[in-house]
Amino acid sequence: MNFYEEDIRPPDQPKSEQLLQDNRSDFDKQLDEALYESLQLYQDEVQKHEELEQKFIQQQREEIEKRKNLVRPILFELNRIRKYDLKIDEVFIMIDSILESYCGLEFEDCQLDKQTYNTIFNGLRKIRINMEFLMSIIKCE
Repeated sequence: MNFYEEDIRPPDQPKSEQLLQDNRSDFDKQLDEALYESLQLYQDEVQKHEELEQKFIQQQREEIEKRKNLVRPILFELNRIRKYDLKIDEVFIMIDSILESYCGLEFEDCQLDKQTYNTIFNGLRKIRINMEFLMSIIKCE
């Protein structure tokens, strides 16, 4: 144990530091304080905006996922049937882009001319899908 005590060096001498005297005027001190407070407020605002932006993005993602879950069974059923019926194939081509835009939050409802509206819904009358949902999205002018 004596060996270890010899290897330990003695502590350093304490250093005395003297703070420089603040020779700035009161105006400069107040200006520095105001700048610091302003910087703090700005950083707080930036953080709040980033949090709001993340919250908004998350809400958008949830809404997109919700809409996709509503549309998925309709597209699946139409895709399954379109192989056997050319009329349904034509309707599927029209509805696919409408529902894709709806899922992408591009619009809440789609206004179509009377002929296109009738073509879509006359072709879909034979299929068991959620017609009320489609009618709430696709509307006639």
